[in-house]
This record gives sequence, structure tokens and C-alpha cells, in this order.
Amino acid sequence: MAKIMKFSKDALKGLRSPLEDALKELGEKYGIEFRVGNGRFDEATAKFQLEMKIADKSVMESAARREFSVYASMYGLRGIDFGTQVTLQHQVWEVAGLALNRTKYPIKMRNVVTGKTMVYTTSIVDRIKAATDLKNKVPAPT
Repeated sequence: MAKIMKFSKDALKGLRSPLEDALKELGEKYGIEFRVGNGRFDEATAKFQLEMKIADKSVMESAARREFSVYASMYGLRGIDFGTQVTLQHQVWEVAGLALNRTKYPIKMRNVVTGKTMVYTTSIVDRIKAATDLKNKVPAPT
């Protein structure tokens, strides 16, 4: 790529790929995943949004599990409900955490087969708790 004399849409498009490649190399060194987001520019300056997250899935899950244990009771859940599998819409989903900034859809569920994450309302709390109790062989309340 030639030297950039002023920023333009085409210049930033050409710069994005080498930037992502450099960040990928850096991410492998430090165990971080980078995502280059939207960019803004004028003739002399350009800004990209940059998102970083820990690449080790166990660290991410551990953080989500801790957060879930702290805030689960706000939604009628228990800490042991994390990871519970429930069948929804003919697919198996597991409790993956909480979306604390979402008031209407605060429960994160991950599709066991595809890995896709969706958010659900608290209307599924009873199904989650029943599945947890069944898994742990807890007698039903009388």
C-alpha cells in the first residue's frame, strides 16, 4: 500500500486488513482477541473502535459464572442454574450468563450445537430452575 497523504474511505478500507493482521499477531502473543469496529475520519485524523477480549474461553466463562452468581437472585435464579441445559424451540440451550444492561431480555442462553448466543426474558426462569432441580435430583416443592 502506498503512503497515505490524507484519509479517505478507500484509504481506510485498504488500511483495515493490515491493521487486523497486525492485531492478530499481537493478540496471539498476549492471548487477546481484537475486533476493529467502525471508523471515523477527516483529512488528517482517523479513529477506529477497538474491542479486546480474553481469548481463553475458560477465563471468559469464569467471569460470566462469577457475575451470574452475584446477580442471579435479581432475576429469580440461583448460582447453580449457570450452565443448565433447557430445550427451547426444539433446540438445546444452556444458561450462559446475564445481560445486566438489558431489562427486558436479561438472560443469556447459548445454543449447545451452534454456539449462538441469544437473550431471553425472565419468563424462562421456572423452566431453568426445574431443569436444574431435575439435573441435581432436588425434590419438587410441595
